[in-house]
Amino acid sequence: MGTPRYLAVSLAMIASSAVFGPGHIYQGAKGAIATTILGMVFAILFVTTGTLWAPIVLRALMDARLLLMIDEGQSLEPAAQT
Repeated sequence: MGTPRYLAVSLAMIASSAVFGPGHIYQGAKGAIATTILGMVFAILFVTTGTLWAPIVLRALMDARLLLMIDEGQSLEPAAQT
């Protein structure tokens, strides 16, 4: 007897999210936790739709939203530390 499919998929979703989130620790603890949760959202979206296009489009929309928030002429360079 093998592991039930739903359990294997659930464990894979948790494992992939647990690896995805801490890879963003440079954003701080809150950023890593938020990214872990976002990884789970992407995994759920993939499993429920059966296609990678859904999470890809969601991520593209998230990035586009951030680009729209940038004021014209605003520098994207990090501020110099004094």
